[in-house]
Amino acid sequence: MPIIRIVTPSNDLAAIATLVLAGIALGLAFATVVLVLVTRAGTAQARADAKAELKVLERQVGSGYRPLLVDVIRTAPVSPDMGALYNVTRGQGPHATINEPGPVIDTEFPGHEPILFDPRTAFVWFEAGKIYVSVPLRNVGRGLAVIDDGGVEMTGPLFGTIEHRTSQRHHVPVAETTRIDLIAVYLSQQASDPPASTLRGVLWQLAVPYCDFAGAQRTVARLELVCHGDDVNGPWLVERVEQESVATPESRSSGEGKGRLWRLLYGPDI
Repeated sequence: MPIIRIVTPSNDLAAIATLVLAGIALGLAFATVVLVLVTRAGTAQARADAKAELKVLERQVGSGYRPLLVDVIRTAPVSPDMGALYNVTRGQGPHATINEPGPVIDTEFPGHEPILFDPRTAFVWFEAGKIYVSVPLRNVGRGLAVIDDGGVEMTGPLFGTIEHRTSQRHHVPVAETTRIDLIAVYLSQQASDPPASTLRGVLWQLAVPYCDFAGAQRTVARLELVCHGDDVNGPWLVERVEQESVATPESRSSGEGKGRLWRLLYGPDI
């Protein structure tokens, strides 16, 4: 006797529901994969945007903490970092003095007898075919200045090949000072004694490269040192300071640092 199976509507509904649930699960899995991919892409883009914003902020903050090296005014107060001496009595040596009230410091040229002079002034000395120069600089910026000693240059009449160059402090904190010391060949037919009355108006140009602590914001301070006397004693005064920003590969790629130049002008303070 044949068996007749009766399929009720409930069985069809169950099968259909199973298929629907399977489709929904598959759709959710696909949506999850898409969401993960979109989230990752969005995270990468957000990360890239954040890095770009960070670079902008770094440049903005860095500009606020830029170092700035300028000359020291001869009449300015003597800061403690200059190491000035007072009431110095020195009775020996070729540059002996009975009493020097100060403020004074000693020159620090290698192989040369120390000479006392005012730490706020530029020092120039001719001796044995050499020119000895020491120029003070003060950091009036808002960040630490790091000086590149190897890039220091000075040019001008009578000034020959530089044999010694250094800064007494390579890292110059804000509101503090350093000195650039140079020894160069004296260009003259008779180098033993410089001419007595031909130095007035002689102009030398000093270039001092420096940057901030991170090695960025590279700048060259260009100073004009002029003799205002008839002989080597001068006085020698800094009459002009120019600050030239130096373009780096990073600044060129971002369109910044294209060799901007700004000037700080000073007149003789004698």
